[in-house]
Amino acid sequence: MSQIDITFLLSLTAVLPVITGAIRYRNMDKSYFPFIWVFVFITISEISRYILVKNELYTPLPYNLNYLISSILYLILFFNWNKISRKIFLFLCSATILFWIYNYFIAGNIHDLSRNFHIYNSLLLVFLCLIALSKELSKNVQETKVYKNSMIIICFVLIIYNTYRLILVPFANTSSSYGFFVILFGLNKYLLIASYSIFAIAVLWIPKKKNYSLQF
Repeated sequence: MSQIDITFLLSLTAVLPVITGAIRYRNMDKSYFPFIWVFVFITISEISRYILVKNELYTPLPYNLNYLISSILYLILFFNWNKISRKIFLFLCSATILFWIYNYFIAGNIHDLSRNFHIYNSLLLVFLCLIALSKELSKNVQETKVYKNSMIIICFVLIIYNTYRLILVPFANTSSSYGFFVILFGLNKYLLIASYSIFAIAVLWIPKKKNYSLQF
């Protein structure tokens, strides 16, 4: 088994939240549906990327498309949670789509990775999570067990992983610290496996379905 095969198998841990989501899909709070779909598209992008590499087509196209889809799904998720207003939601969706188009079709190429969009995506998620946590913790810290609150768990994990991604950026830009960057980047697959596993558990603790219509 090659390193490519091993990396691919490890990346398939993204399917864990999908499996737990499928088990609970009919009776979970509908506001969390976009979160499950994030991992459906991550899994599709990993499989697509693997097939392309196996056919000696080395392009990050599946990842680049998934970055946009995931960003929009996360925005819908936080909007469903009532953590951002409709105006902010529409503004951020528009900004995300326009910035993605600029990076991959004007300043760059859809077949190349865009470090700028990665930074934007990580900053966006950290920003959204901090807003959600500030509202959720002030409201629920006395009412519920934080470690069983799916929203809080999801936000904490997203903050940790995306902060790690932001830390990588300055080391990737300098040749003198490239060795340290390689070591840091080597942690990525383990952080992803841990994150996907925690997300799968968080899905099991998503509240039961409520009788209301989603805003989106």
